[in-house]
Amino acid sequence: MFDYLRPQPKTSNSVIAKLRSNIVQYGIITLVFGSVFLLLYASVFLSQQAKGEFRFNKHFSFLDKSSELPFHSILQMPNEDWSRAQELTFKSYTGRLWLKVEIPMLEEHSVLLHFNDPLIDNVIVNVVDHNGELPKITAEFRVGDLQAFNDRELALPYFVIPVELLKGKTTLYMSASSQTSLNLSFGIWSESGFIEFYDNLTTFLGIVLGYILALLSYNLMMYATARKKAYLWYGLYLSGFFLHSMTLSGFGFQYLWPQAVGLQTVMSGVTISVTFMCLIKFTQIVIASNKKSFNFLFNTQVYSHLILSILSIYTLNPFFLKLHFIAILLSSLLMPVVCYFTRKDGSKTSGFFTLVWLVFIMTLVSSFFGRIGIISLSLDPLYCLFFGFHLQTLLIGAALVHEYRETFSKTLILKETVLREKEKTVKAKDEMLKLQQDARNKLEHQVKAQTLQLEGALSDLSSASLELKTIRNVDGLTGLPNRLAFDEAVQKLSRISIDMGGSLCVVVFDIDHFKKVNDTYGHIAGDDCLRKFSALLKETFMLEHYACCRFGGEEFILATNLPIVKVEQQVNVFRLAVENMVVETGSCNISFTTSAGIASKRLINEADSRRLFAMADEKLYIAKQKGRNLVIA
Repeated sequence: MFDYLRPQPKTSNSVIAKLRSNIVQYGIITLVFGSVFLLLYASVFLSQQAKGEFRFNKHFSFLDKSSELPFHSILQMPNEDWSRAQELTFKSYTGRLWLKVEIPMLEEHSVLLHFNDPLIDNVIVNVVDHNGELPKITAEFRVGDLQAFNDRELALPYFVIPVELLKGKTTLYMSASSQTSLNLSFGIWSESGFIEFYDNLTTFLGIVLGYILALLSYNLMMYATARKKAYLWYGLYLSGFFLHSMTLSGFGFQYLWPQAVGLQTVMSGVTISVTFMCLIKFTQIVIASNKKSFNFLFNTQVYSHLILSILSIYTLNPFFLKLHFIAILLSSLLMPVVCYFTRKDGSKTSGFFTLVWLVFIMTLVSSFFGRIGIISLSLDPLYCLFFGFHLQTLLIGAALVHEYRETFSKTLILKETVLREKEKTVKAKDEMLKLQQDARNKLEHQVKAQTLQLEGALSDLSSASLELKTIRNVDGLTGLPNRLAFDEAVQKLSRISIDMGGSLCVVVFDIDHFKKVNDTYGHIAGDDCLRKFSALLKETFMLEHYACCRFGGEEFILATNLPIVKVEQQVNVFRLAVENMVVETGSCNISFTTSAGIASKRLINEADSRRLFAMADEKLYIAKQKGRNLVIA
């Protein structure tokens, strides 16, 4: 019916399809590598920028002995008792750790001290003036997530302290404690420099967290439509990772639980356990192993992490934080092995999930060991988690694409097998029919006369049926399809419009002042005008693209799936042709004009087509009101 639905040459289709496939593949590869590079570049850039605008690497020292001495004794200790700090990440201390930072004289009158780890339990910062004979404490600040978020001097997810600089050297004494590791890495900024850095930081975190939320929304939407458990558990995994990211970035404490200090102390362990539990369950569903032993291992790990998370929230005991990390480390070492050995009895994606869990292990180990100071990273541990998450997302996507292709290939093979079996069945049936035909030929001679009579009767009946159908479907005067045939054609066009997502266009014609033609020249002349009008209608509109009928009297209707712009152009051409047409009848020549109303709409159901006819009729009425011989769309 339509040009774009007609079969095209196979050679052209194959070349275009291959070209499109190559463009899509190279585009996806470019997008993947580009996203990995941009994420890595942004992570390295922000990790380096977080060291601060003013850097005094040679002026850090810490005290690893006598950490329980009173502060006035700490002030009087000689420099020889202080150790130089190469890194500002320390392992867990039973007491307090003292860190001394000497800031030389700067042009700035005040700076901002920004700690890069928002999970430090407690930090006391004393600003001390050593420029006189005796040290003098000029200011003291207390920060940490053991106090409510609303108690902070600056409402920021990271600990930021404004420090007024002294005329000479300014010395900062930091006393800190933590339940696990102690990451005292910080940056010293001018106000304008910190604002620029914080804008870059929040923009980056907003993009990454938005990326996670977009994936979460997509999976929940897919679960709502497809009802597949894999989408639900992957969505829960994304929810857990989102909460863990919010916790490690400090935004969770700022926006979600600002007064729940106890919850803040255990939230990082709870969220990473929930994330790990959901990823294990998602892996189990996708791999779909048939072995009970593997499923037992999966379920054991899921329930273990669930129990740890519930106990952590119920007791708010930081002790469970260590249990979380131990359980995750042991489980993550086991998961790649399980995925590897399920390749034979599970899904073809087992190999991909082995890589997913290896990436998870490397990300977890590097982030965790970097946080506790065992290894030194050029990336912030949080950015390392983001980078590993992105790699896992790409690998999981590749696994699902691979599984889809495998399923598609199996489906094609199954279809080919069914077709071959069908061919064999047809061949056997043909042989059987041949035997039956031989037997039937012996009987045909006996009933030949009766068969000829019956064929003659059937031929007469068929001719009569065809003639009746023609009479039923064709308007006797104009030769156009009548309303019954038109309704059937419109139903087909409506289904095409709904299935293809296109629109249906309806045109209603009316011969202007046709009653005057009948009254002036007679009804026979009027009939000639209708036949001439119908012939021009057939000639102007290619009826393989349109459904057409005489609606009644001097009204005619067209329906098509063509765009309204093209239809309007053709209708205007037809209107001009009618205006220039002369009908020769008897001893006079008759000229007349026509008006048309056009309506087009994207159909949702077939009931919309009736409203479309009413819309087109309203357009026709407007054309008549405006003086006729018009096309209103």
